[in-house]
Amino acid sequence: MESWDELSVPLHFLTPAGDVPIAPVYTNCGAPPLPTLRRCHQVGAFVGAFVRARPAAERVALVATGGVSHWVGTPETGRINPEWDQRVLDHVARGDVAPLLDWTWAEIERDGGNGGQEIRNWIALIGAVPGWKGDVLAYEPVAEWITGCATVWVHP
Repeated sequence: MESWDELSVPLHFLTPAGDVPIAPVYTNCGAPPLPTLRRCHQVGAFVGAFVRARPAAERVALVATGGVSHWVGTPETGRINPEWDQRVLDHVARGDVAPLLDWTWAEIERDGGNGGQEIRNWIALIGAVPGWKGDVLAYEPVAEWITGCATVWVHP
């Protein structure tokens, strides 16, 4: 399977030899029609139920990738919205994304940019692990990369 950086970079660090089976779940975050945030959460719940039904001895890592706010290829290219990023990260860290599930494509586009649509991946992950909380390990609005960058560790 051909892969982009959002999959190959984390996998390089998780399994440098590339010898671990993976089951990527790609979310359309780029072009309408995009799934609603609620639908992404439901897909995550389905994935989580599948993982919990696996043999107890099996080790499984769930990884979600995507930026927070960023505008790419628009008149606002380079804009980053740290306040919006923090709001999203706060909800992810609390494991409480319910207040975000009704955000529309237009609201995300306005406040998080076309790249902010990638929060769908983060919301799907939280859907897979109900009751888990997160620690924001790093956040930085990186102007040179035209994106808000964050790392969150989600755990029981």
